[in-house]
Amino acid sequence: MWAKDKHQSKTSYKHWDDKNLPIKDLIYACEEYIVFLDYDLAIDWKTIDETYGNFSTGWPKIQSRYTALEDSLCDGASRSSIRRAHRLIAEGVARGLDRNLKEAEASLDNAERYISARNRELSQIAYLNSAGWMTVIICLTCLVCWLERSRLWPVLGPALSWMIIYAAGGALGAFLSVLLKRGQPLDPNTESKGHSTEARARILVGVCGAVLTALAVRSGFLYPQLAATPALLLGVCAFAGLSERLVPDLTRRIETKGAAALPETATSNDPAKPTIATETPPGRG
Repeated sequence: MWAKDKHQSKTSYKHWDDKNLPIKDLIYACEEYIVFLDYDLAIDWKTIDETYGNFSTGWPKIQSRYTALEDSLCDGASRSSIRRAHRLIAEGVARGLDRNLKEAEASLDNAERYISARNRELSQIAYLNSAGWMTVIICLTCLVCWLERSRLWPVLGPALSWMIIYAAGGALGAFLSVLLKRGQPLDPNTESKGHSTEARARILVGVCGAVLTALAVRSGFLYPQLAATPALLLGVCAFAGLSERLVPDLTRRIETKGAAALPETATSNDPAKPTIATETPPGRG
């Protein structure tokens, strides 16, 4: 009846064999209760008496906590990670059913630490994968634009074609920034979809920063001498994607210079007083 597994308890009780339980991984079995993982690696347990466990005042807390932990592992976890996490949780369930609340809490604490570590790893993987794919798509677009420049540039125009190349430089710079900060802790409670969206947004910010920098240079607003050397300008655009301070500083400079270029208008604090025309009374004849 019992599944062949090196982690199984060596204790087996015949009265559980008659229950036809879907046991994949046996955690603990005794006369009063049994704790196991089913074929889907979900935590399950049975007691010989439905009222068993009600004598322990701390059991509802253990039950609530293990249920929350069982659902806290992020999507994308490997089957081995799920099994390891659920085994740790199931150990806490077994200790709780045994009315050993202190050991049950310790087992659940171990499970929580393990799950948090796996969730951080999954978040980092999702973040890097999304940033990498976004960068690859942009760079492939740039490569096609360069290889087919004899046909595409007359249609798109040199200015737009170079902007695509500068955008790729910004994407590469932003991806380098992501790699340099790969050890930065991410919120393990956020779903992988949220981290993927944030990573793609980071690459797009780098692209926008590169394009803004290229426009400022080519328009003569910022270091116009760089416009004569496209390769050097491409490096500046990559730095714009890498730096988190260059684009905000450039934006402030544009706002300051734009405000200074506005014509000054004469203003008066006092409203103009209307002039009242007075008629000279006619002379007496």
